[in-house]
Amino acid sequence: MGSRSWKLVVVGLSVMLVAAGFASEAAEEAAQAGKQEKKWTDSFGQESCTFSSVGGNRFFILEPGHQLVLESRTAKVVITVLDETKKIGSVETRVVEEREEEDGELKEVSRNFFAVCKEHGDVFYFGEEVDDYEGGKIVKHPGAWRADRKDSRAGIIMPGTVLLGARHYQEIAPNAMDRAEIISDDVTMKTPAGTFKNCIRVEETSGLDPNDKCYKTYAPGVGLIQDEDLLLSGHGEAKEVSVALEDLPRAVRAAIKKHAAGGEVTEIEKKSVDGKIVYEAEVVRDGKASDILISAKGKHLGTKKEEADTDQDKQDEGEEQKDK
Repeated sequence: MGSRSWKLVVVGLSVMLVAAGFASEAAEEAAQAGKQEKKWTDSFGQESCTFSSVGGNRFFILEPGHQLVLESRTAKVVITVLDETKKIGSVETRVVEEREEEDGELKEVSRNFFAVCKEHGDVFYFGEEVDDYEGGKIVKHPGAWRADRKDSRAGIIMPGTVLLGARHYQEIAPNAMDRAEIISDDVTMKTPAGTFKNCIRVEETSGLDPNDKCYKTYAPGVGLIQDEDLLLSGHGEAKEVSVALEDLPRAVRAAIKKHAAGGEVTEIEKKSVDGKIVYEAEVVRDGKASDILISAKGKHLGTKKEEADTDQDKQDEGEEQKDK
């Protein structure tokens, strides 16, 4: 092959490489443009909504006492709809508590504020309070926000009408911009609590951190059944759980201390009674035990003696009668 032919080949290869380079750049630019074209709805017309703190929709339940327990090999999250509300701006919201444990140790307790739009069934997210724990003590409050603060407003945690491919903001605040995209609406998922059909899968990302991404699955009539490696292990009415005095809402803690009247608080249980959250504190005073019942709002519901003490009292009374 002559030198002229070699030159033509080299030139041809150079042109092909340049063209390939341009094609690669064009493909990358197209991919980036595709990413940039993704938009999330951040305006929901909530001014036309009549809000309620109870109810919910097909995939998100706001009924007091409703509870979800999700577990992995090392972690556990208990989500409880409390018999408690909180005013955010002009909206009365429902408080939903999340308690997160790792290796049996409490790591985080958050109080989330939701309300449902009666007209459309959308469940709006109005903010949260967060306590992070280390060694049983609160160490910080990351991610807390409220929709009635400056540059903040409510997002939607779960739309009333589920549309495949829909994207929306869940939180809208300077320090909280979680958003969700519905990526599937026909999921069947097996969990320790059973197999659920017709579920939706959601991809959650953050407007603040492009690397923050997670996947969640919601079942109709139940709610969240999967959050990354956490799977639903139980759901229904909230069961009795033991809680520490320092973890209680301020009003409940104050009421227990007041009605304990100097007695020793030995145990506190949180339970659901007729769909309402009640705290039952066992108090020992002068060698006798009694239970103090306090509502989620700090109202004293009554005090009762424990059965063992009552039986002992009857025995003591009988012995007194014999002595007489």
